Amino acid sequence: SAFLFILLVGRGRKGLKGLLGIVLGALPPLAGMLLMNRYFFCFTQKTAYEMSRGNSLLGFGRGKAMYPIYGDYDHTLWRGIKNVAIQVGVGSVMVFGWPLLSFVPLLLSPFRARSDRRILPLFIPLVFMSMLLTLHSWPAIIYGPRHYYTFLPVVIALTIVGLSFLLGNMRRRWGERGGSTLLLTILGLYLISFTLYVPWQISQRSGPWTSIDRQPWLAAREGAEPPALVFIEGSDHGYPNLLSGYIYNTALLDDGDYIFCAHQTPDEDLEMMAAYPNRGPYLFWYDGERSHIEPWSEERAESLEPSRTVHPEPSPDLPPDQWPTARPDPP
Repeated sequence: SAFLFILLVGRGRKGLKGLLGIVLGALPPLAGMLLMNRYFFCFTQKTAYEMSRGNSLLGFGRGKAMYPIYGDYDHTLWRGIKNVAIQVGVGSVMVFGWPLLSFVPLLLSPFRARSDRRILPLFIPLVFMSMLLTLHSWPAIIYGPRHYYTFLPVVIALTIVGLSFLLGNMRRRWGERGGSTLLLTILGLYLISFTLYVPWQISQRSGPWTSIDRQPWLAAREGAEPPALVFIEGSDHGYPNLLSGYIYNTALLDDGDYIFCAHQTPDEDLEMMAAYPNRGPYLFWYDGERSHIEPWSEERAESLEPSRTVHPEPSPDLPPDQWPTARPDPP
């Protein structure tokens, strides 16, 4: 988005007209999203994402962090600066597969900017992204590549600029042999990433430990009589991913055979059942080896963990007896 904005503004009046068209085109889907938020949550100013977090993920102070990444729930300027450094390393691995080495061409791009001022606007998104990551209360490693792909055009453009600068210098020093050496080096790095890094990353995310699949829906078809309300335990096994059920919900929820939702406490489950009294309630969970589904019972619901208590591994600075089981209220 930032890259497109720079391109359009740089084209003068025609670019501004194009930018205006994009803004006007975005209004209908934005209105639809706000109306849907109003339908499901009775207000438009607050998103479900914000409701699930309980507080803002931006800013400094006590209780600003969702999990004790650094040993507590506070967020400071120094931790924000560390977040930026972490994102540089993680982002380079996510995008290219080569930690830090991937950003060497990008770091050379300022040298070309000294002779070509048109490159300078490309650094504006870098500044804003760094500010945002400093304010962010999580390192956000768990969010994955989706935080980098929208930023990728800027990275690609600056990488090309840096490689162009490096290529020019190598050709001046070693002639065509310098250009061939650079080309073969880049191809070698891509070949190693393609044959080793990419398959390994796919294997890390393709098993039942973290994947989104059809298991809750298939189990519901076999063991739950519709219309049914299926409570899913988001267990510490990392599976089932709650989205494995959510993706089979209809947009209006009550017009489908099954409604999949997160299991919390028995009392909260009962509140959900009261909202859909014509649906039979069921519990779906995974024991580390296989999945199960059975009619809802208070005894079984008590034995399953509320989904809100699921958390990533705590900070290594915390001893095991201080590991949190749920996110406390902000002080």
